[in-house]
Amino acid sequence: MARRSKAKKKQSRSKKFVAIGLIGIAICGGVYFTRDRIATIFWDSVDSTLKIAGFTVKSIDVQLVRDGLEPSDRTVLITHDASKLLKSLGISKGDSIFKISSQQIYENIMADTSIRSAIVRKKLPNVIAITISLKIPIAIFQQGSSLILIDAQGSFIRDVTNNPPNYPLVVGDDANLSAKAILDTISQYEEIRKNLKSLAFIRKRRWNIEVSGLKVKLPEVGVEKALETLTILMRQPNINRKTVRYIDLRVPGSVIINGLKISKKTEKRAIV
Repeated sequence: MARRSKAKKKQSRSKKFVAIGLIGIAICGGVYFTRDRIATIFWDSVDSTLKIAGFTVKSIDVQLVRDGLEPSDRTVLITHDASKLLKSLGISKGDSIFKISSQQIYENIMADTSIRSAIVRKKLPNVIAITISLKIPIAIFQQGSSLILIDAQGSFIRDVTNNPPNYPLVVGDDANLSAKAILDTISQYEEIRKNLKSLAFIRKRRWNIEVSGLKVKLPEVGVEKALETLTILMRQPNINRKTVRYIDLRVPGSVIINGLKISKKTEKRAIV
């Protein structure tokens, strides 16, 4: 009998401990959630007060600039559909300006690959100001079967379905990264620049170009001199896409047309 009594007492104590533990957990949980609820009510009250005071989004000013240009030469565009822009950025008119995350707006903007950089500022009490720098396209880069608009750094802007006439096509390994340098050099020769159709980067060392239907092999060094020679050759009536398959200017001081080296004497007659 004594053993049974002791067992019942132990069982009773265990139940009491469990009950006390559960009550403790319940009390702690109640305090925690009550505190959390109080905090929520408090901040909602603060937010409502700030809204009444006028700290809500009423307008968003967006300025788009062409990256890389001097401030006086920038093409500045102002968005005409503020409501659409607000929606795309996850902002609604009337939102508390303090609850809006400038970092989140920035990340949403930078998801667009045509954008170089962005600055997001809050102008209290009710304006969000955004300055967006757009990448400047310089060429179309062919990667496999894809055509991609690129900027001066070789960064991808967006895919295109065809080759826009305003931009030359560049092909070859790392051609997108090296395009700016050769295009800057070519820009000094107006006739070539205006009629340039495509460029091929050969073994990451030199370029072949197509201009006015002529296929031209440029040297690894001395490109400027080769372009000067090409400019002179292009002015000759007998140098055209019908008579010339290619012009090889890879060797400084040498001109090879259709596989035939032009002698100094012949070259002088040809380009006078």
